[in-house]
Amino acid sequence: MLSVDHLFLHCPFALNLWHRLFLMRNVMWVVPNWCAHMPLVDFRVFGESKRAKMLSSCAVFATFWVLWME
Repeated sequence: MLSVDHLFLHCPFALNLWHRLFLMRNVMWVVPNWCAHMPLVDFRVFGESKRAKMLSSCAVFATFWVLWME
């Protein structure tokens, strides 16, 4: 059965996209169980400044958007 969590996190296409995003920034990432946890994760992909945290959040939501459009 397909779910929102499968669509955005666990399907092979989504996993590949997430891993590529974090691989570009040399960040090790563990896939969360639920989509609801994604905004709560402090990725620090782009650094620790306020601007970097905003950019990280934008990257996460942009990835959700790309997955939704696919």
